[in-house]
Amino acid sequence: QYAALAAIAAHPSIDQITLAGLIAYDRTTITGVIDRLAQKGLVVRQASARDRRSRELLITDEGRRTLDAITPAVEAAQRLMVRGLSDAEARELVRLMQKAIAAGNELSRAPLREGASER
Repeated sequence: QYAALAAIAAHPSIDQITLAGLIAYDRTTITGVIDRLAQKGLVVRQASARDRRSRELLITDEGRRTLDAITPAVEAAQRLMVRGLSDAEARELVRLMQKAIAAGNELSRAPLREGASER
């Protein structure tokens, strides 16, 4: 839910399919995630002005407050995962993990789309 909320905040009016590709979620999973975020009042769906068949996603004020409140905890958890490494080693680990993930991306049920964010 954090990845989806952060991506919606970074890409206002993103549609659900594009969001799924951006954060490498399959369509079934992203539907449930968006349903939960909407039920909590953190995002809203609205009809797209560009495509009447599509619904755009927007973060609400409550969603922004929630994202701002939980981001420090997410960042702390990420630092904790690499606590035995120097900053340079942590960056190298992330680089190598991204390389390995990219090599198997086409095997994924929900491949990350080209040019997607790092979230």
